[in-house]
Amino acid sequence: MKLYPTSRIYVLDVKRRDFEDLRDYIVQTDYQAPGRPDKRLQIWQPLIEEPEQIEQWLYGIRQDAPAFIDIDELLSLCYGSRNTSEQFKIIQKLGRDLPIGTMAGTQELVEIPRNAIGQADHYIRFRLRHPYEISRMNTIMGGVLDEPIDKYGFYYTHADDQGEPRYFSDLTNFF
Repeated sequence: MKLYPTSRIYVLDVKRRDFEDLRDYIVQTDYQAPGRPDKRLQIWQPLIEEPEQIEQWLYGIRQDAPAFIDIDELLSLCYGSRNTSEQFKIIQKLGRDLPIGTMAGTQELVEIPRNAIGQADHYIRFRLRHPYEISRMNTIMGGVLDEPIDKYGFYYTHADDQGEPRYFSDLTNFF
């Protein structure tokens, strides 16, 4: 919230477990996407992942710029047959022009369409277990990476960087 003081912040949390310390901002619904929040932060935890409602929610965010979106699990925007959210594609392509910033995390690179990953500017890689996902992230990040040695360690690179990804032992060293 400090990084985006004038923007509303939206979080899609389909796993419903990472934001318990922010209970006052959590909205849980069955089928209907929540509307524009009264507060600066909205954490939507859909109990049923309805693609039409997720699309409606993302469309509403596009109409509420400036904004920032955190998609806690990018796979939730993949609606079968490797079909990715149209609204998310628009937000990714027009990002700064809207202006809407996005952050998306996933533990399922195998299932994510290339275009959803290819639009990113910044890449952060934590521990991975699946050999294909390790290989895929090494390709994306432009180097062969060892698994992070620190409990909260990660690699970072920018899409335009030509050098090796940089290693950070935790978030405090990164920021």
